[in-house]
Amino acid sequence: MYWASSVDQVTEPIAEVIDSDPEPEQEETDLGPGSYLIFQSVRTSDEGDQDWANDDTEEYTFYRMVVGEEGLVPFITIEHGPKISGGLTSYVYGEDILMHRYQTEQTYDPVSGRAEGGNDIDGVLSLTGEILETRPENWQTFRSANGQFEVTHDFGSSREQNDGTVTITDVETGEVLKSLSLTLDSGEIGYPEPYLIDNSGTYLFVHQVFGGEATLAGLWEVNLQTGESQAIHELVDLQAWNQASVDPESRRVLAVITQREPSDQGPYDELLPPTTVQLLDLESGEVTTLFTDDTNAYDHPYLDSPRQDRYLLRPWKETNEVLLFGMTDDDIQEAEKLVDGWVLDWVGDWLILGDGFTTSLFNIENRGATVVAMPEGAERFEYVGSVVID
Repeated sequence: MYWASSVDQVTEPIAEVIDSDPEPEQEETDLGPGSYLIFQSVRTSDEGDQDWANDDTEEYTFYRMVVGEEGLVPFITIEHGPKISGGLTSYVYGEDILMHRYQTEQTYDPVSGRAEGGNDIDGVLSLTGEILETRPENWQTFRSANGQFEVTHDFGSSREQNDGTVTITDVETGEVLKSLSLTLDSGEIGYPEPYLIDNSGTYLFVHQVFGGEATLAGLWEVNLQTGESQAIHELVDLQAWNQASVDPESRRVLAVITQREPSDQGPYDELLPPTTVQLLDLESGEVTTLFTDDTNAYDHPYLDSPRQDRYLLRPWKETNEVLLFGMTDDDIQEAEKLVDGWVLDWVGDWLILGDGFTTSLFNIENRGATVVAMPEGAERFEYVGSVVID
């Protein structure tokens, strides 16, 4: 989740820099319980014959880091190329990593610089460097955080018609547990798209997506046992789903309600005060107003699910402040500025910050910070996501 346009300041002073020369690769078959941060570096190993990048060959190296410990551990390097339709796109897939474009059946036309025939193939990668499986490419699939339940969305004839199905599968047994059509009322613009499932496989969360730049309001919770759904955006008068943070395990939603008007600076709306921040308990239906600010607007709430007593907000202004709030704060002035930057993730007491060039870790408790240096020889270094293994 991106919060601003740059990282101007991580902390003063920076406590340390994580060594850019990572530890040697380790041949492990299993990882113990813990929280792991996943990164990838990219370098061009062969520039091909053409001036454009489509016939370049790239090397992707994946790293893991135990939260709270030092050192990047590389666990696999994958050669990818020619790129043709793009480089690897990787994201956390339960306790593994899903790599789009891991392989390709396409051929490269050096005259047009385009792909011909065939399809890209996905790969599922373990955190110990094992390719667990390959499969036809599917950009509409994700897993629960514990990796037990897999969600696949087939749009059918088109996204606009949304006459396809959502399938829930038990990853361990391969059993299809549920197949349903999303008949949610998403209005004339946009379509409902599932994006989150809880670790028990009971609740599916769906948001409304529009093919342009707009972000629409629709946010639902679907009970997979009963098939019933409830519109979260109606319970808290939410105008955009990215103004809410959902914790699927506690079934709590932190929502930021502001006024909005079209922006003359770009495709997104301007946010205007007053701001009301509410906490919704989906189990009971109770809505608690945490505070109302008549003079400032805020966006991108981030709910701390493990502790359940604090959250982050970003003021809607030119600075990149990240503010920390407690659930019992009655006065907006009790908020504490932590740092300036984009928040990519929140794992335990650590914020992962990035601006596309530098990745930093910030500890909420001791206010210490580290910069994760780009490995030697890398052209890009990217944060993939976090995996928590119990």
